[in-house]
Amino acid sequence: MKINRRIGLDDTQMLFDLNTKSNVGATTAYNIILDLNGGFSLVGPSSVDFQNFRRDMNRYVGESDAHIFIENLLRKQEVLPNFTCEYKCGNDGTLLGVFWSDYVSKVNYQEFGDIVSFDATYKTNKYKMVFVPLTGIDNHKKLVCFGAALLTGESIESFNWFLDCFLKTFGNEPSLVVTDHDPAMKEAIDLKFKHAKHRLCMWHISSKLRDKVGHELYDTPNYRDRMNLIFWNQQQTPEKFETRWKSLIDDYKLHEVR
Repeated sequence: MKINRRIGLDDTQMLFDLNTKSNVGATTAYNIILDLNGGFSLVGPSSVDFQNFRRDMNRYVGESDAHIFIENLLRKQEVLPNFTCEYKCGNDGTLLGVFWSDYVSKVNYQEFGDIVSFDATYKTNKYKMVFVPLTGIDNHKKLVCFGAALLTGESIESFNWFLDCFLKTFGNEPSLVVTDHDPAMKEAIDLKFKHAKHRLCMWHISSKLRDKVGHELYDTPNYRDRMNLIFWNQQQTPEKFETRWKSLIDDYKLHEVR
């Protein structure tokens, strides 16, 4: 009977918690509830009913996603040692920015925080917010995480707030900051960091070479070999870099490329 396929209040609460807190799908949640209740015969709704309920629940949650996200971070801040969460809302209640860092991330920064990368190029989420991971390199040349942020846009105001959270959380600025070529980020770094040097990410620079010099030249193997020798050579001196760079510009007549 249809009435026997209604999801009870206890199962509704569990499905909601599994969905919002652990990102568990409807089918997996159904199997968990089956095990807890003792089998199919003791659970009226089917897995399809659970899937339909999750669909309707997500539709209902809608714009409350941000509220649930912040509540989860604040709950972590209450129960986890040395977990930091900062967030900012507009006058209308719209979420403008979130910054968070846990204990392990802070230890990573203490040990390897002399160089920090801010990459503000991740914008694939459905909320159109910019995801900014804070990363560094450990002694084994492996990536380590220092924290992360979500920002509504790449404005000076957003980056100023982000760097204020960074300084409040870690207490000191790094020696070197690596970013993509974002003018707003550059201005914010110049304003908030008094001593850190700012450099552009070589990966982002390299990814624009094809458009800058043209496909025909870029696809010339010898050209790319010479570029790689200049870009990815940790052993060369500044003088050697300048010599090789000038030679490349002269040989391929790139004086007008900007």
